[in-house]
Amino acid sequence: MEDEFGVLPLPKYNESQSRYFTTLDFQMMTFAIPYTQSAPEDAALLLDAMSFETNEKILDVFLGNRIEQKGLRNEDSIEMLHIVYDGLGIDLGEAFDLFGTLSQSIKDNIPQGISDFASLIERNKKPIVKQMNKLQEKFE
Repeated sequence: MEDEFGVLPLPKYNESQSRYFTTLDFQMMTFAIPYTQSAPEDAALLLDAMSFETNEKILDVFLGNRIEQKGLRNEDSIEMLHIVYDGLGIDLGEAFDLFGTLSQSIKDNIPQGISDFASLIERNKKPIVKQMNKLQEKFE
């Protein structure tokens, strides 16, 4: 590569994966309504409306005018930006802390060349399932 910078999506798992997926830090996509709010339904309605308007009107203009034309100006990077943008999502396991220390343990092991994840996952399976069940009960 001879460019100073570039935009690349996270790689696909393999060729059979139909599209790219880009996980954002869940904190970037989180709204909170304080429990002391006297009208939480009104606050939620306002946040929902603001999110809709941002997605429908502001993001496309921001990406098109500011990022694409003034920031990138490179057709390949613009194409990559759209691949990333079209695959945005949140890892709910991270957002709701379902994995406990498992994610961090995997991230710590990779640079050390440790690839025996099966036993690590097996050790963490019961607490993760317990957390998932507790979360599901709250949603019900």
